[in-house]
Amino acid sequence: MFICLVYPVFKLIFSLSIRKLDQEDFQVKKNYIRNRSLLMSVIINFIFVYVYSVKVIW
Repeated sequence: MFICLVYPVFKLIFSLSIRKLDQEDFQVKKNYIRNRSLLMSVIINFIFVYVYSVKVIW
């Protein structure tokens, strides 16, 4: 479940992050935004999967 949710959340965070940038800023910050979006999506998904599994198990 964790792996299936990483990509959609990553795309959502990435698209929200690049919305406010113009083309020049995007080219400069593209790697930073991609890495940050990936890290945030992994953290969000880990928390979600942990809470979900705790609720199902208990």
